[in-house]
Amino acid sequence: MELKKFIKISPGFKSAVNLEKELENLQKVSGYIPGEVSREVILDFAKKLHPTASNRRSRLIMGTYGTGKSHLALVIANLFRMPADTPEIQSVLEKLDYDTRELLVNNRKAVNKKFLIVRLYGDEGRISDAFMMGLRRSLEEAGLEHLLPDSAFDAAIDRIEEVKESFPENYAILKEAIEKKGLTLNELTARLKNYERNAFDIFCTIHPSFSGGSRFVYSTMLEPATFYNSVIKELADNHDYEGIAVFWDEFGHKMEEVVKDPSGKEGIDLQEFAESCNYSEEYQLHLYLFCHRSLKEYQDISKSGAGIHDSLQQREDDLRKIEGRFKPFILKNTSAETFRLISSVIITDENSVQWKHLTDDFSPYFDSLSEQTSKLNYFIGYPREKLKSDIVLGTYPLHPMTVFCLPELSEKVAQNNRTLFTCLCEDDMGSLYRYINKTVCDPQAFSPPMFTVDMLWEYFSEDVKQQERTSSVYRDYRLLSARLNADDDFGQRLLKSVCVFQIVKPTRFKITSDILEYSLNISPERLEEFHDRLQKLSDHRDENRILTSLTDGSYRPAIIGMTESLYGKISKLVANASAPDSPLQKPIAFLNSIWKDFSVAKNLEVTRYWDEFGPKQARLD
Repeated sequence: MELKKFIKISPGFKSAVNLEKELENLQKVSGYIPGEVSREVILDFAKKLHPTASNRRSRLIMGTYGTGKSHLALVIANLFRMPADTPEIQSVLEKLDYDTRELLVNNRKAVNKKFLIVRLYGDEGRISDAFMMGLRRSLEEAGLEHLLPDSAFDAAIDRIEEVKESFPENYAILKEAIEKKGLTLNELTARLKNYERNAFDIFCTIHPSFSGGSRFVYSTMLEPATFYNSVIKELADNHDYEGIAVFWDEFGHKMEEVVKDPSGKEGIDLQEFAESCNYSEEYQLHLYLFCHRSLKEYQDISKSGAGIHDSLQQREDDLRKIEGRFKPFILKNTSAETFRLISSVIITDENSVQWKHLTDDFSPYFDSLSEQTSKLNYFIGYPREKLKSDIVLGTYPLHPMTVFCLPELSEKVAQNNRTLFTCLCEDDMGSLYRYINKTVCDPQAFSPPMFTVDMLWEYFSEDVKQQERTSSVYRDYRLLSARLNADDDFGQRLLKSVCVFQIVKPTRFKITSDILEYSLNISPERLEEFHDRLQKLSDHRDENRILTSLTDGSYRPAIIGMTESLYGKISKLVANASAPDSPLQKPIAFLNSIWKDFSVAKNLEVTRYWDEFGPKQARLD
């Protein structure tokens, strides 16, 4: 019985969202399931849509990889583009509370024309240049490029043409001056056409050299806010538009630049544009920036790299001014919301013969699994029956421990192209999608096929390697796995699962042999073999062991190089610590003399240092 015959992945979640390429993908819009914070973002959209809305039409949406920022951006963009009665929009509205839905529908009727959507992504050069070029691209896509007003950039290009046609000697001086700046005349002209402010500044600088000392005088627009306001007025008065909404996804790199120098050009340009959005009134201009960190986190990163001459207080004051221009939202789903999202991604045909056979044939197993999971009590707020329906059956074929670990693992190591949802949806090695499509259920087995916690390592291991805070776990895995035979199934699975737990760091349970047995879904007939193998793989006398057994009964990856010989030397050194000639006497005496000044327990658990070196620490008297 093939799982793919009755289990599918929801098409609304299929692959990551790319706003630049998928603005009109209404299927993905309809598949969106708003969480608590995203519902607040949609409520804010509804409120600020009204022509008399108060300020702060600039928003900063923050969240780690996999929290659905781009998917939310797609939904909001289409709320700007499409009428509220569009079927796919209705599908989203039905998932909102009554008050938000009514407010949105009423305000969308009052403001019933579409908005021009400007999409920006990542590092697109200077902020002001990106805003200008983004508007130009959107107008061209809409066949409205003729609405682009004359700009200071156009005036500079016209001036170059004028000098070329009428003043050949001055034109030669112009070319020479530009070449001294490391550019050709054609390159400068091309950059001016792309609204690059640096190119315009270069032109203004060299203008006196070929114009008898006169500076370049222009009466046309240069700043993005002025440019946008002119276009919005034309769109609203003479075309079928209400205004413009700007979406800048992956804004984190630019935000890092802004935070480093809030009073610099980038910070000022961003602040001025946001302020223009906030006071746009009936000619509406909206701005959404999407980042992976909060402003405070960017600020902390900036502080760590600041020089001793930097005025941190001044930077904080300047940053506070920028922060005040934006309404912030931090996307972080609650555990229950995340579990519901996972369940909504996995679509089971509950009316199929196959599903009925599976649930009937393995009914005792599902009951036992639900009972075990309930006793472990790591799904807080789930009574046993709800646990069975929503988690055990609702997220099948994921094992409950996999459901629990996946969000935490994704939050700590996920990259832009590999998140919780791509793990579920993409046809990649180690993904649930591929597992469903290749797995067959054996009705004679002790359990149906289960996607267990060790399988998460297959999907996320490269991301673990690339993250600084988890790279040591990957390093240990590579070294320890080399000690295992390729056909050592228990050894491979144990090491992978313990490495996953090492990153997730669950606080509600310890990684004991019982937890490992449960998490790896070990069959009853192989339990003795499993525990025997676990004991051998964690024997501290074996220098090739792959696991370390701690005194509390939990397990972690073995410490590389911690052989019995070294272990014996350390034990002997500690045992002789009280001897008068012990090299530990002086440091022990010193530490004892200052210990009373510290409010700490006598026995301590080492955490971060433990991740690297694996010590057990206690005070020596």
